[in-house]
Amino acid sequence: RSDTENWYIIKSNYSSKVYIDNSTFYGNIENQAIMEITGEKTHMESKSSTCSLISVYNSGILKIHDGTYKNTGGYSGGISCIFYFGKGLEIYGGKIEAIATGNFNSIGIDFRNNNDLKIYGGEIIGSNQDESIDKCYGVHSTSNYKGNIYLGTKDANVSIKSPYIKGKTNGIVNPNGKIYFYDGIVIGK
Repeated sequence: RSDTENWYIIKSNYSSKVYIDNSTFYGNIENQAIMEITGEKTHMESKSSTCSLISVYNSGILKIHDGTYKNTGGYSGGISCIFYFGKGLEIYGGKIEAIATGNFNSIGIDFRNNNDLKIYGGEIIGSNQDESIDKCYGVHSTSNYKGNIYLGTKDANVSIKSPYIKGKTNGIVNPNGKIYFYDGIVIGK
């Protein structure tokens, strides 16, 4: 389908479980269930004016193991690749990217939650096609929420490459939650 504006390829309810492996999607996902995405060949993309490629709400749980996820466009409130307002989000790998067009902010993961966000690996990037725009974040939360962000695993092995989080303005913004930084790199101004 070529007109990817404001339609969902998956819109799950509370009782469903969705597993996606090595698939290609162009559209948007709204998840209120348990969703697990695996497979390095998995590719999800939205080139529309909708806010997020993947939205996780209420009791929704999302686990991403691999693949590429990209939201490109402009939306009045800004765009994100993943909007997280659910029960659990765990990133083990893959590339998650929000690329805004025009004078809009972009956020790789828009983290609006009092639950934890766990990032064990992968790349999370917020950018704008216009290099002069300075409202881009890898992971962003607001002062309304107190969720914690975990980067990597607390063990004897320290990686300085993964997870990789980049935003032109800030790599991570989490004003009222804690950040547990065990592995990886965070890039911003």
